[in-house]
Order: sequence, then C-alpha cells, then structure tokens
Amino acid sequence: MKTSWIMKAAFGLIAFLILFVVKSVALNLHQAADRKEQKMRMAKHAAEERQHVLRQKKFSAAAQSTGPATPVTPVTSATAATAATASTEANLKATAPAAVGRGMTWKLYDKAEVQKGLVLVGCNGCDAYRGDTTCDTQLPLLCLKKDGSPNPPNIASDTKGRSWVGGSVMASRPVAGNRFATIAQANQYCEQTIGKGGRVAEHHDGFGDWSFYAKGQLPKETKFWVNIQGQPANCWANR
Repeated sequence: MKTSWIMKAAFGLIAFLILFVVKSVALNLHQAADRKEQKMRMAKHAAEERQHVLRQKKFSAAAQSTGPATPVTPVTSATAATAATASTEANLKATAPAAVGRGMTWKLYDKAEVQKGLVLVGCNGCDAYRGDTTCDTQLPLLCLKKDGSPNPPNIASDTKGRSWVGGSVMASRPVAGNRFATIAQANQYCEQTIGKGGRVAEHHDGFGDWSFYAKGQLPKETKFWVNIQGQPANCWANR
C-alpha cells in the first residue's frame, strides 16, 4: 500500500512537471512571436522615416534650382478689387469641404491578448506621410479623452509602439474627412461624441508613436480618421 501511494505521488509530480514545461514553452513561443512582430513593425517604420527624409531632400533641392521669382505686378484699383473678391470667396470656402486629398487612418488590432474592456489601435498599414484614404470617404473619427487612468496589469506607459495612453477612446459617427476645415472643428465633433475634453487622437499620443492601448470599445473591420502633426497627411489644417 505504501509503495502504491509513493508511485501515485511520483506520477502526479511528473504530470505536474510536464504541464509546467509545456506551458512555459508555449509562453516563450508566444512572447518570441510578439517580439518578432514588433521588430518587423519598427523596421518598417524606420524604412518609412528614411524614405520621408529622402523625399524632403529632393524637394529642397528642387526648390533651390527654380528660376527667378515672377515680377510683382503694380497694385491698381482693378487688381485691388479683384484681390478683395478673391479674399471674400476664400472666406466663404473656408467652411466648405476641402478638395479631395488623402488623410491618415488607423485600425483596430484584433489581438487575443488584449484585456477585456481595452483596445489596441494603431497604424495598421497606414501612410503617415501622405495619407492613405481619400478625404471624401465616410469614416468615424477616433476620439480620445485622456483622464490619467492608471496602467492596467502588464501594460506599461513606456513600451514603444504599444504603450498605455491613459484614457478612453470612442468612434464618432462616420463622416467625410474633408468636412472639417481645421483640426479645431474635428476636435469639437469629438467632444460631442466622447464628452468635454475629448479630441481627435493624434499619431504621437502613444509612447513611440504608431499605436496605443486605451479603454473602450471600437467597431471592427473599419478604419478611423486620426490626426498627425508635422506631416501633410490630414484632410484638415492643423490649427
């Protein structure tokens, strides 16, 4: 009887050790795959940054090689009247939809490890330098309201590319990006969606840019208008 009890205990211990090893291996594989994915995304972003720098150098070289400036036409009463008319027309058009360009959009990352009540959203195939979606497309704004919420377990505020933003997100009703002449108008639209203090999420809100975790729920299978400072990738002016 004593020998049988010892054998059962030994088998139980062996089974526990096997299960522990299997779980450890699975966890290591999952973490390795996640690190590989993050490295690939960061390498892609670095390549895009280098391309952007090269484009800026080309534009600067082209600007320096242009010919002499066009002579200034003397101002007459006729030209002054024409200028006044043009100014009036410009003011009238300021609140109208802009010409169809392209704006930047983000997507929801559908990750199994995202905790309940949280979302991971970011530049999932976006173009942060020229825009990726025509501005007449009807899409929700990604509205963000920072409230200083503490970090959830296992999510840091300084993890590059996947940081905690410290607030909530919500999708507005679908709207054409060029409905807004300025980011201030788009921010007002977000305030109506998520409440006072809300605004359009900006590309650099997360640590290391490109994506962040936040509280809330977002619809799947859609893109969201997001703002970006310092790049011509918006449907509105940054003012």
